[in-house]
Amino acid sequence: MMMSSLHAQTNRPINTPEVIAVTINGEEVADFASVLRTNDGKIFLSENLLPKVRLNIVNAEIFTVDGNEYYRIDNLPNTQVTFDDATQTLHIVASGPAFNATTYSIGGQQRRNVQEPAIGGYLNYDMTYSKASNNYNFGALLDANVFGISGGEFEIREIYRQTSVINSLYRLDTKYVKDFPDSVATLTLGDSSTVSSNWSNQVYFGGIQYNTNFSIRPDIISTPLPTLSGVAQAPSTVNIYVDSVLRSSTNVNTGPFALSNVPVFTGQGNVQMVVQDALGRQQVISQPFINSALMLREGTHAESVEAGLLRENYGLANSRYAQAFASGTYREGFKYATVETHAEVAVRGQDLGVGSTFPLLNSVILTTSVAGSTSEYGSGGLAQVQLSHQSRYFSVSASDTVATKNYWQLGYGNGNRPASHEFIAQGSLSPWSRVSLSLSYLNDANRDLPNIKTVAAGLTFDLRHYGSVSFSVSKGLSSIRTTTAGALWVIPFGHQSVATGQIDFAPHNTVANFEVSKTPDLEGGWGYRARTTALNDDSQDVGVTYLSKFGQFELDANHIAGQVNEQVDATGGIAVLGGIVRPTRWIDSSFAMVEVPLKQTVDVYSNNRVIGHTDGSGIALLPNLVAYENNSIHLDDSEIPLDVTLDLAERTVTPPKKGGYLLKFEAKKVSGATIILVDERHQPLPAGAVVRVGDQASEQIALNGEVFMPDIVLPATVTATWGAMRCTAKALAPASQIVLPTVGPFVCVAQK
Repeated sequence: MMMSSLHAQTNRPINTPEVIAVTINGEEVADFASVLRTNDGKIFLSENLLPKVRLNIVNAEIFTVDGNEYYRIDNLPNTQVTFDDATQTLHIVASGPAFNATTYSIGGQQRRNVQEPAIGGYLNYDMTYSKASNNYNFGALLDANVFGISGGEFEIREIYRQTSVINSLYRLDTKYVKDFPDSVATLTLGDSSTVSSNWSNQVYFGGIQYNTNFSIRPDIISTPLPTLSGVAQAPSTVNIYVDSVLRSSTNVNTGPFALSNVPVFTGQGNVQMVVQDALGRQQVISQPFINSALMLREGTHAESVEAGLLRENYGLANSRYAQAFASGTYREGFKYATVETHAEVAVRGQDLGVGSTFPLLNSVILTTSVAGSTSEYGSGGLAQVQLSHQSRYFSVSASDTVATKNYWQLGYGNGNRPASHEFIAQGSLSPWSRVSLSLSYLNDANRDLPNIKTVAAGLTFDLRHYGSVSFSVSKGLSSIRTTTAGALWVIPFGHQSVATGQIDFAPHNTVANFEVSKTPDLEGGWGYRARTTALNDDSQDVGVTYLSKFGQFELDANHIAGQVNEQVDATGGIAVLGGIVRPTRWIDSSFAMVEVPLKQTVDVYSNNRVIGHTDGSGIALLPNLVAYENNSIHLDDSEIPLDVTLDLAERTVTPPKKGGYLLKFEAKKVSGATIILVDERHQPLPAGAVVRVGDQASEQIALNGEVFMPDIVLPATVTATWGAMRCTAKALAPASQIVLPTVGPFVCVAQK
């Protein structure tokens, strides 16, 4: 039965479909493919074969036979088709443009589902005590966090100060935070800060906030990344170079292709795609790119909504809240621009603004913003223009903002009005590989504060093994026309060690500063610091630092103006999980506790790197798990005694930003012995004979009469059976205590 296609019609007679082999460009893609040949020489391929041959059949003639569609290929552009009757093989030869285009994403990630943390928490502390003459000062920052509560985390931070005259405890903030990965958003209840736009202020408040948070979904690429396209005439390797640095390599099939999400750095530059096939033929495709966090990729949007009470004197007063407010921000990416709008409503006023960010010639990012407000001061407006260019050897940015006298937004109030005009420009240039030059200019025309107008320049030389030397000079151009200059020489030496020499020139005050320091290794250890000054200043200070898995501790002393001061600092944390309490370093990310029922030390690996060791209780704390990524954790049994079997199964943890996981690994004491059994003629018992000790499970004899009996306690009587034969033997203990000993041979006496 034959039906005409919806795409094309023909009344020519056809033959019954044949099952034959098919090759494309010499490579077999099917050995039992359904192919249809008409009497007038047309050749059609079954629809089921199209994904394998990948030919572009958009305008191909179609036949439908018994409900199955067949696509004509003998007349496709850039394609030659021949049929070999002797081998019953259809040969297809096609050049690159004949194939369907294929898209490869080389910069994306797969989504990973976050695992729910166990209920637990931690307490971070940062304490300092200093003494000078008869005065002392003690301060402590306490950061308490409880996680695993309804999928979120609860955090409270307090700061305590005690001196000779004051004793105070201030609450910094209290909040409950929960992520919603499906919505790419985060909910915050309590104290937080607003999400600012290009022109608005960021303020602290207490209330509710719901905002887009791309950091909880690494699989989502929010900024526009380059897409490169080309045509491969044969299977090829594609190398991606960003400013002459290899960033990625991938294989592509024959035909048109596109590489999306090309990984590039922030700024502007040039990306090259080098396509090389198996014969060594190359084609190079180059294009400029521009990448900025200010832009969203097409179709991507981000929003934030906040409402609550503004905080006042944050960090200086306890729980002081002021006027009620609400604000919202919305950003969306389009093909050529990113647009945003931001609105604020409070008791004292309202503010609304719009802005846009777009690239110019893949070289400059232009951002424009306008806003208007009504408040108790009247109506006002603001306009802002920003330009930026960032590349490997040259970067420049400029921002120009003007605001009317009565313009209002959150963060402005009595004695804090916006500047009437603010212009900032800065740039850097690297004319040679080891030389960089910087220049900046600031003109701030304030209303409530003195005007500021300064210009500054800097020059840096990279001296390789001798460190780097920097020179700087700045000049005030407003009412205070002071000129300052300085030089800094930084010399690395040894491991984690740096020496610096610095001199600063100012009117009537020139100071030289010399310092050597060593930073403790990340794994732990000692560090130190020693500094002295000269010329118009005479002060010295020394300090020693010790970093352990329990925290960081510092001891400092200084001599200033004839007075000696001492200071002690301690920073660390206490983790609580599953009834286990362990001291640790300051915690600012997710962690895991590994539990192994062994007294011996066991190394614990995360992503093939040792990050912890079990203690005498079999507990290891693993800090700094990578949030929203798979962390593969396993144990190392190389130092474990032979009579212990360890659970070596890998555990995978995908944590949120803050959370804890209790991972339990099994360990079992192995007892037993290898026993050698012989018959009364001193010949080994036959392989396969079954050996039993009392009610224990039976084991089979291997070669040479040897049988391993787990959990056996020597001496013991063993019984062996094979066929109709049965015998018993007395297995004796070794002369000295040996782990998993081999004993025997023992004569197995036949039983009647």
